[in-house]
Amino acid sequence: MNVKLKEVIQQHSKKSLTTAQLANRANLSRSTVTDALKRPIDKTSFGVVTRLLLASDISLDSVVAPPALTPAKEEARFLDQCSLTNLTIMGIKFSTPDNFWQTRDSIITSIYEGDHPTKADVDDAYQQLEEDVPTATLIDRLVHEYGGHR
Repeated sequence: MNVKLKEVIQQHSKKSLTTAQLANRANLSRSTVTDALKRPIDKTSFGVVTRLLLASDISLDSVVAPPALTPAKEEARFLDQCSLTNLTIMGIKFSTPDNFWQTRDSIITSIYEGDHPTKADVDDAYQQLEEDVPTATLIDRLVHEYGGHR
């Protein structure tokens, strides 16, 4: 990785703090802060990184969360995993072009409603269309699998 913590803080912070200010705000020694700022972020303890980011008013999510895909980019990513020639979506083979298109179009619609399709979504559609598994059964499986917890 080789991205230094100092670079991450400079990139994401709205204001510049001295090493002494960071140490004081993070409740860490100056030597710990100095050492952490010079190191690659992946070679620094998670606790120190977290404290220094918070001391710099930087949320951890803004540093580690991948940028959200736009629906158009999500659709392109999804379409790259579809093959009309093989009638496959994310590696799952459908028996008819109608089932392929129905699943593909339904998932594309869901992308523009804010969903991010997974292979499990394709498998659910496959089970409904190809194996005639009722929607209620699929929901019961999900509830059982996740224990009804949110």
